[in-house]
Amino acid sequence: PNESVFVSGIMGRKPTAIKLSKEEIQGILERFSSATKITIAEGLFKAAIGTLVLSAVISEIAGIKFVIRKISREI
Repeated sequence: PNESVFVSGIMGRKPTAIKLSKEEIQGILERFSSATKITIAEGLFKAAIGTLVLSAVISEIAGIKFVIRKISREI
């Protein structure tokens, strides 16, 4: 929470001016959980919706760290 969001792509990994609160992060996890019917629990959480894949580590001590990746639909 309250750390800069990073964006990665062809240009490399760059910080943005976006900072999410604990509540906003929880909301993102809850949206993925609700859409996929995967329960959020401490430890690892991974869920995919369409072309987005969320991977998160949830810890009472360390907080929540997560990455959202957009995958290509090319076959």
